[in-house]
Amino acid sequence: MDTDPRNAERNSRGTCYLSGRITNSPHFRRSFAAAAKQLRADGWTVLDPAGLTDAVEGHDGYNAAMRFDLAIVLASCQAAYFLRGWRDSRGARAEYAVADCIGLELMFQDPADRRAWRTQVVPAA
Repeated sequence: MDTDPRNAERNSRGTCYLSGRITNSPHFRRSFAAAAKQLRADGWTVLDPAGLTDAVEGHDGYNAAMRFDLAIVLASCQAAYFLRGWRDSRGARAEYAVADCIGLELMFQDPADRRAWRTQVVPAA
């Protein structure tokens, strides 16, 4: 499993960040692993927060995990893939807002999400 964003050039599609509900979701690792497997088969290097934040030195909970994950979305990825039920996660909604704002390719496990969810942009004053 290659999650190092520096190796993205090995894949023709680039690096994709997985986003979905982790907190209070007992089977999140299984859901994330299945999505990561499919994305890799489709040519993506996958950054999976279900495994990444466990490895963060000094990891001290939700806020540290979110700071780490958002930095990855901002710095390393060309796309973000949102698992079914992502809108039930405060963190995934934040990841969506950042990914959308900076122009990442947005992909959804549930095709209905592609049509139903858009970030509301407030014009600058």
